[in-house]
Amino acid sequence: MALQYVCIQCGKAAENLFRRYSSELIEVCKCKTCGNVVDHYIEYDNVIIFIDSILLRIQAFRHLLYNSELRFGWAFRLFMLTSICEAYHHWAVEHKGQQAITAAIEVSFYVKLLSAFTALVLQIVASLSLLYCFARHTLRSHKDVTNIISGISLANCSILFVLVMHVWSRDTTPHSYYLLKLYKVATSFVTLKAVTGEADLLIGVVSSVSCAIDVYANTL
Repeated sequence: MALQYVCIQCGKAAENLFRRYSSELIEVCKCKTCGNVVDHYIEYDNVIIFIDSILLRIQAFRHLLYNSELRFGWAFRLFMLTSICEAYHHWAVEHKGQQAITAAIEVSFYVKLLSAFTALVLQIVASLSLLYCFARHTLRSHKDVTNIISGISLANCSILFVLVMHVWSRDTTPHSYYLLKLYKVATSFVTLKAVTGEADLLIGVVSSVSCAIDVYANTL
């Protein structure tokens, strides 16, 4: 049987998350490497997983990326959703105070959307390129590449907080936006660490450079 899960504590491959003895009796599996439960999140509510991911716990990201039912199609939908949120933020800030939405203003939204989409693509390309140059063994298979793209898409969910800025606050200054981008760097660091397991310095450089490219592309 192919190994398809990972231990959320040590990141090593695992055959199963649990064993089922009957319809009402299951036993969670322990990791053969570290001895901990492979994935205790299978017993937790999704709200707990969501909170732990916001708190940047690497175990939560390993669960989402490897042991949950979320697959690459889900990551692509996140890719599109976060691009729309990024585009909306820049579009709303640029046209703040304007009451009527003219054709030109509507077109500008699609321009911002294209810019946001391109920025995220550039971030992914930059991350893959840096990993290929300095840690080529992390890109040994198509699945490795898919997991990295999924991790970056997941990290980009931090931009969803701009909706909170626009709905519940009048603070849409660049300071708030750049604070969110700093949080995105931290999230990217954790997700890439969960996927590659590489040294902190390398992952920090990859996360910082790729997110800087994303910010620069979105401000053009």
